[in-house]
Amino acid sequence: TEERAPAVCFVTGHGEPAIDGFDPDAYGDFADELRRDHQAPRAITLDRGVPADGDVAVLAGPERTIPKPDAVELDRYLERGGRLFVLFGPSFDAKVTRFVDVGIEDTLDRWGASPRNDVVVDEPRLRGSAVAFAVTQGYADHPITARLMGHQTLWSTVRQIEPTPKEGSVEARTLVHTSDAGWGETDLGIFRAEAELRYDPGVDVKGPVSIAVAAERTAGAGS
Repeated sequence: TEERAPAVCFVTGHGEPAIDGFDPDAYGDFADELRRDHQAPRAITLDRGVPADGDVAVLAGPERTIPKPDAVELDRYLERGGRLFVLFGPSFDAKVTRFVDVGIEDTLDRWGASPRNDVVVDEPRLRGSAVAFAVTQGYADHPITARLMGHQTLWSTVRQIEPTPKEGSVEARTLVHTSDAGWGETDLGIFRAEAELRYDPGVDVKGPVSIAVAAERTAGAGS
């Protein structure tokens, strides 16, 4: 019999990009790439949790706050040995005067990845965006980033995320980081032309800044 294609479950219900759309912000092309790679992407909601046959859950670009019951379902999925791939940047209030929680921060921190409230930038910045930059050397020696070695990846409106290993239960490490010239900008006045985009010692986080993390259970810590 033909081997079952791994089920890639894209969480919906919080303004995430659609996997059946092809506008610039949608994930239709990405979903097609997964199918060509013999994987089975599908959209899910969390009212009944992540399906038992879900090989990985993807939470990508939520635009609305994730309610507590949905965050609990993701935590339950991880508790039973599931894999979760999260993509999200900094979140702000309507007037971009302060950072606000997305609703998944506590869950991520419990599982070894701690998001921080800042906007990460690096030098040199890309043309056309004050907060976009490229990474060429900041990859860890890890299976997830192995194919990125020697390649350039582009990052825009990124938040810092730090590995927070839990002794005896969770291992965590940085996968991608900025150069030494990067920093975590905390003054949102940069988006309102009220502040200069620059590193402020004692206020901002000095590079290299962690922008991607992998966390996994340690041996003997459960399924």
